[in-house]
Amino acid sequence: MLRFALTLLAVVIAATLALGPMLNGRLAVNLLRPAPAVVEEPPATALAAAPASRGSQSLDTVEIAPDAAGNYLTDIDIDGRTIQVVVDTGATYLSLTSEDADALGINLAPADFRYRTMTANGIGTAAKVHLNALRIANIEIDDVDALVMQPGALGRSLLGMSALSRLGGVHISDGRLILQR
Repeated sequence: MLRFALTLLAVVIAATLALGPMLNGRLAVNLLRPAPAVVEEPPATALAAAPASRGSQSLDTVEIAPDAAGNYLTDIDIDGRTIQVVVDTGATYLSLTSEDADALGINLAPADFRYRTMTANGIGTAAKVHLNALRIANIEIDDVDALVMQPGALGRSLLGMSALSRLGGVHISDGRLILQR
């Protein structure tokens, strides 16, 4: 009886670990609130430099192959400037590093960093900004709220649910991340 109970517990824990990221990504859509923002950061292995995986695209679909660490990296275009991001369904907002925000011409004052965040690195503050549009290959997303993290708070910008929830579909097929208009 004890053996059965331990086996059942192991199955429940394994299912929770396997389904947790999917559930978190789905719940993040429902948790979007003006403030305070919650941002999650991928594991440290996701922060290693790797070339963008552009994958294949059609007019309504973008496919992104995972990098060696299993992360989905892609380039996004904001106001004619390109930055690389990790696609992260566990992040509530599109979250920009301070360096990427500078490269995009987003100028912020210290007083703008008033939103509390929770990341893998702990509690911090961020500035909330509004982007008129961003483009992922052939797909354009209008009116996206984003956070700019303080210097050192985030290793790489994250394409979170404030942008992804505006798409028609986000799923994985044959190991490739599929974004649909």
